[in-house]
Order: sequence, then C-alpha cells, then structure tokens
Amino acid sequence: MSKISAGRNGPRLSAAWLERELGVEKPVNLAEMPTLHGYKSVTPDHHGEFRFAVLNLMKSVEQAHQFPGQNKFPQLKDWDEEERRTFLLNSGKLRDTFWKADRLLELVDDTRQKFVDFQPPSTTAQLIAQNRKADIDFRLFLDALLLYWKIFADTLAKLTAQLPCFKKNQVKGDTFRLQRDWFLNKKRSADEQYASLLETHTEWFGILAGDNHGEGLRDKIVHQPVRTEIVAYAAENPAENMVAAIMYGTDPHRVTSLVPSIQDLLFGLFTFLDDYTVHFVRRIEEAIGGKLPGLEGRTLSLFYETEKELPAAWLYPKIDG
Repeated sequence: MSKISAGRNGPRLSAAWLERELGVEKPVNLAEMPTLHGYKSVTPDHHGEFRFAVLNLMKSVEQAHQFPGQNKFPQLKDWDEEERRTFLLNSGKLRDTFWKADRLLELVDDTRQKFVDFQPPSTTAQLIAQNRKADIDFRLFLDALLLYWKIFADTLAKLTAQLPCFKKNQVKGDTFRLQRDWFLNKKRSADEQYASLLETHTEWFGILAGDNHGEGLRDKIVHQPVRTEIVAYAAENPAENMVAAIMYGTDPHRVTSLVPSIQDLLFGLFTFLDDYTVHFVRRIEEAIGGKLPGLEGRTLSLFYETEKELPAAWLYPKIDG
C-alpha cells in the first residue's frame, strides 16, 4: 500500500495522526444510535434497508391534507392554494436534496476506489491522470455534500413552519439557523419540547454551519480562504483504499479531516431527525384529531430496501437491532 499526497503546500501531518484518522473507528454509545434514520443490514448476505422517516412524515402530511375537515381528520384546517403549493414544493425539494446527497456519498465511495497504487517514475500517464481526476472528484463531492446538507436543513425549517400543529405564519425563520434562534430566544412557548431538542441536539449543525456565520465546514468552503488536500493510501485491492481529505486555512497547523467530520455530522443529524420525527408525529396527530396515514410499524421509517450492501454504508450511521 502506498501513500499518494496530492499537495506540496498543505499542512504537514504526522503518520500517526493519519493512521488514526484513516484506520480507527470511534467508540459509539449504542443508546444514542439513531433507529429511524440510517442503514440497517438485515441478513448476512447484506440484504438491507435504508430508513429515513422524516421524508415519510412529510409525505404523510401531504396525504392527510387530501381530507381536511372530514371525518378522518376533523380538526385539520385546509391549506389555501399558496400554502398547498409551497408545502408540496418544499417537501419535494427535501426528497430531491436527500437523493442528491445520497448519490454524492456513493460517488465519494466510488472515487475512493479510483486511486491506484503506483511508484513514480515507473507509472504511466494514464494512471497519473486517473489519480489526478480522483483527487479532484473526491474534493468536489465532499464540498457538494456540505452544500446539500445545508440546503436540506434550511428546507426542513420551511416545512416545519407549515406543519399542522402550528398556526399559519406562527413560526418564523426561513433558514434552520434563524428558526432555531426564534424558538430558543423569542418564542420558546410555541413548542417547548422542540425548543429543547434544538438546544441540546444540534451539534451537527455546528459542524455544518457553525454557531456563527463562517465557522462551519460549509461556510468555510463558501466564505473563507481554505483548501483541501488529499492523502490517499492505495491498496492492491481498491476496495481497501483509504483516503483522508484535510481542510486547512491561513493557519496550516489547524486542520480538519473532512471524512470523519461528515460522518459525525450525519450521525448527529440522523439522531436529531429521529427525535424530530417522533415529536412531530405526536404533535400533528394531536392537532388533527387522527392518525397520520402510512406511518404504522416499519412503514414509519423504511425508505427503501437494498439487495446488497450500500456502497456508501460505511459513511452512514448504522442501525443495530
């Protein structure tokens, strides 16, 4: 296995640090593992299922609004045309954004396997070009992931404001950051339990967008003078390749390893979405006077099934049990 370093002007990192980032899994508290969002391997041959309950929740709200004020949902007030169009567009956008991010995670894994083991100067121009393309693609896909998960968070905030448990125009803030600040600092009484969730379970948003503008990973790539360098360990078997993506700025001694940071981001986000879904299913059903359609049993969380293990399963939170 050989090391391929993509840059000369990036941070100088110790071999021990890289080995730790590339090869050692962090201990996980199973009590905090998500159960409604993530990948679950069902059988030894890797037949599995991907769970993403929040998308099912939004689809169920759409379905419930087909029967407003009727016996099925006697307390559900109908949307006006603008409300209906806005919710449907944002619900569709949330699904589209998830699928884009899901595809990007597949591309990250696919690109990881494109780095090849060679020792210059005995290699070919074709292999050099392949590694160069993999280097560019890996950085591109990681940057795009951060952008799309920020879009996902902001779109979720727009949908939250339209959930049937809130009055029209009651909830303010058309971005996740502004809405979180509104719940925490201006109108906690609008939903005390959700405000508590926003207060204690949004470390993932700090990774993504920071506590202040310009601090999170997404904000850094958009607003700050940062670069990302690739260090790849290419094995004889491409499936065993390991790649580190190191982000650094004006202080080269302060670096961020993007792959484990994105894994931490997804773990925190998916855990938050578990609590978000359970909370708002309960609140909405209380508000509309009936059970939301299509959310019984495993249909609450099941988004799609797989015949083999997801290529990007190592990047997603794993569901046990």
